[in-house]
Amino acid sequence: MATLDLDAAEPIATGTYREVYVYPGREDLVVKVLMPGAAVQPGKPIRSMLKSRSRRQLYRFMFREYDAYLESRLSPAAVKVAFPISHLCWLQQTSRGLGMVAERVRGPGGAPARSLAALQAEGGLTDRQLAALNRFIDALFTLDVVTNDTNPNNVLLDETGPELRFVLVDGFGDTQPLGLKKMSAKLRRDQRHRRFSGMAQFLGLRWDASKQLILRG
Repeated sequence: MATLDLDAAEPIATGTYREVYVYPGREDLVVKVLMPGAAVQPGKPIRSMLKSRSRRQLYRFMFREYDAYLESRLSPAAVKVAFPISHLCWLQQTSRGLGMVAERVRGPGGAPARSLAALQAEGGLTDRQLAALNRFIDALFTLDVVTNDTNPNNVLLDETGPELRFVLVDGFGDTQPLGLKKMSAKLRRDQRHRRFSGMAQFLGLRWDASKQLILRG
């Protein structure tokens, strides 16, 4: 496969360690690449040293994301829910390093998707959007996804189908070197409750742990 030229492209999103580009010629896909210097993390000298010296360590996030994605896709319950994490495709060498090709979540008419943070800034969720968010939460519990970062910028609203669908585009998979969350259902469940309690607080709503729902009032 030829090297994908991104030298003249502008990122549509920038995270802590990665930049996201629209895949050239494919409006339905994005390609994520590490930013220059991503191996060096202030305050984490051991991790920075390992990533600087080992390509495997530098791209360790790919192992955990593909692992979490494939495990969720292979779950028998995957056919019963709107899939809650962005679909991952192939790896491709780019002019900016190894790229991870993934589904591009979009708004109406192919417009850029709005994040949960953007929706809140616009005045908060409508009842229809809140119902979609609770379906997203239910899907993450049903598929037992490790959710290590559900910050409002990582959760995008897909408005291209007949039913609204929230999608986690980053922050999934076990980040622990020993895979503790992958081994413990309780750790995974407790983490999700903490994440969604914080999400509800951000939205000015409340998290009902017994019902596993974000509710008004």
